Amino acid sequence: MTKEIMLDLRELKIEGDVLDVVSGNYGSIFNLIKRGPEYDELDYIDGKRNEKDIKENHYDNCVLFFTINSLFKRREKNDLFKGISQYLKDDGVLYIWDFDKGYNKMFNCKINVLLPEDITKEIVIKDNNLFKNNSKKSNLQMFNKYFTIEDMWDKDGLYYIKGKKRKI
Repeated sequence: MTKEIMLDLRELKIEGDVLDVVSGNYGSIFNLIKRGPEYDELDYIDGKRNEKDIKENHYDNCVLFFTINSLFKRREKNDLFKGISQYLKDDGVLYIWDFDKGYNKMFNCKINVLLPEDITKEIVIKDNNLFKNNSKKSNLQMFNKYFTIEDMWDKDGLYYIKGKKRKI
C-alpha cells in the first residue's frame, strides 16, 4: 500500500542566485522559484555532465529536492555536500527535502507538493532497495561537516533541513 503525504511549499521564499541539484524530473522547486521576483539566477546540476558549468563561491542558495536518495554510496553523498559547500557563497544556504529510509526498509509514497497559485505537483517515490541507506541520521553526519542546521523537521517519513555553510 502506498502512503500519501502532503508537502506544503506555498510559503517558501528563496532569494538570490539558486543552484538546483536535481535527480529525476520533479521540477517543483523551479515552479516555486520562477514565480517569485526575488531570485536572480537559477542553475541546475543533473549529474556530472552539467557540473563543469557551475561556478564556485557563486550561489546564495542550493536546493536538494529528493536528490540525496538517488545516490547509493556514502562517499557520493559526502562528495555532494562538499561540492555544494564549494559552490555556495560564505553565507550560502542549503535546503534539503528527502525521505528517511534505512537499511532493510522500503519507502513507497505519493507526495502531493502544494505550490503557489494553487498548483499541486504529484511525485511518486518507490525505493525498495534493502541495501541502500538514506536515513536522516546518516545524511546529517555528512551534512554537519559542511553546514550548520538552521531549521529541521521530519514528518511521515519525510524530512527537511535548512543549513548554512560552515565558515572554513
